[in-house]
Amino acid sequence: MQRHKRGAAQIGLCVARTLRTAREPRSSGTTANRCRELDNRRQTEVGVFTLKHLHTVSLLLGLSLAAFAAWSNAQNVADKTGASPTRAQITTQRESFLMTHRWDEGTELWVMKPGFGPPAGVKPRGEVVAARDEYLRNNRWDELSRRWTPLRSGPRDMSAMSREQVHAETLHFVRTHRWDETNEAWVAK
Repeated sequence: MQRHKRGAAQIGLCVARTLRTAREPRSSGTTANRCRELDNRRQTEVGVFTLKHLHTVSLLLGLSLAAFAAWSNAQNVADKTGASPTRAQITTQRESFLMTHRWDEGTELWVMKPGFGPPAGVKPRGEVVAARDEYLRNNRWDELSRRWTPLRSGPRDMSAMSREQVHAETLHFVRTHRWDETNEAWVAK
């Protein structure tokens, strides 16, 4: 508290000197320089870092953090050279894709041409949808517990449900489950 009072008094003296010298003719040393010298002297006598020292410390800290971040995120050049495909590989992949797929204007999706099936090891879309519908027949979304509960009475008839009910159940299912490619089954998220 004592420092603040002393600093405020010295600043007041600098302002008074500035006003006084503004009325006096110009001398060789300006009042601003004298006030700056007084302020620097006060800070070094008290033992407080000057603003110049604080900028240097923060600059060094910032540079060291930036250097460490650049060093830790640097990528190995040897890893990059073997990872990217060549232009010829990309061309052959594109050509093979265009041989098996066509653009459907109605759905705005790429669809497989007739006579071509999905790649080996991938279930067709119909089987994935059938697995989802089987889960929906045997389970019900419970709003209170916010989870799926198995039906005790056995599977329900999905065709007896309204379109809105089926849509709501399907949305809950898609939000809570994902298709696992390795196990080829729906798993909870």
